[in-house]
Formats: sequence, structure tokens, C-alpha cells
Amino acid sequence: MRSIRTAIGKPDWKAGAEGAIPGGRDAAKDIVDSYYANKQPSGSYKGCAAYRRFSRAVGEGAGLNAVKIMAPDHLHGIISLAAIKRAST
Repeated sequence: MRSIRTAIGKPDWKAGAEGAIPGGRDAAKDIVDSYYANKQPSGSYKGCAAYRRFSRAVGEGAGLNAVKIMAPDHLHGIISLAAIKRAST
């Protein structure tokens, strides 16, 4: 948890959740948004998109340049291949 807090520049991020790294789409989006917002202090970073259904991400994924898969292990291959196919078109 300390390394995440250091990376995103928020020493109190998810305070009280010691011993457990928060998972899920919302926690991952918060980490990514905080990290990149700190890298662009001008306020030009508008945030990343987070999708509940991977089919929307690869279907609407104009400008798709990274994918963080927050799904059960048995779905990682399918989602990865769909994202790779989308990125190569």
C-alpha cells in the first residue's frame, strides 16, 4: 500500500485499509488518474476511461493505448486478445 501511495503522491490514499491492497475497477481508475494528474500539474489530464464491460472498451476504444484487466483470471486471455486486436486496427 505504501508504494501505491508514494507513486500517486497521496500519502493518505485509502487510509485505514492497511494490509489489503484495494482492487477493482474504481480503485484502479483512481490510481491511474492520480498518477497521471501528478505528472501533468497544468491540469490538462482529464482522466482515463473505465468500463464495466470489456466489449465496450474495445468497441469504443478510440485511442486505446493501455488496458488494465481487473477480471477473474480465466477471462484475461480473451480480454487481452480483444484489446490487442482493437489496438492493431
